[in-house]
Amino acid sequence: MPAKIKSFRFWSLAFGATSLVPFAYLLYQNWLFTQWAQERASNGGFVCGTGIFLLFSFCAAVSTALSGAAALLGFIGYCRMARPRPGKRLLEIAAIACAAPLAFFASIILV
Repeated sequence: MPAKIKSFRFWSLAFGATSLVPFAYLLYQNWLFTQWAQERASNGGFVCGTGIFLLFSFCAAVSTALSGAAALLGFIGYCRMARPRPGKRLLEIAAIACAAPLAFFASIILV
């Protein structure tokens, strides 16, 4: 296995990218729910949004856990680097840590 694949930076970036998958899934399910709710409401049916709220909560928890794991792995990799350490890596770790919360903040505005 190549050394780059074993690095903490690689896994940090992988987890960081994966932390956005629940956000994309939530947007897709919200789109389906909106279509179903409009059809149901037009026929005089009852629509309850508890399911989509629970899905939102679950996706937020999963995305936060993945983003936290990515930031932790990135920070471990940063601490294991020889000095002088590049400051750009800290910005990279901060961006990975903030990706999921920012995505869910945007989803609150969009939903």
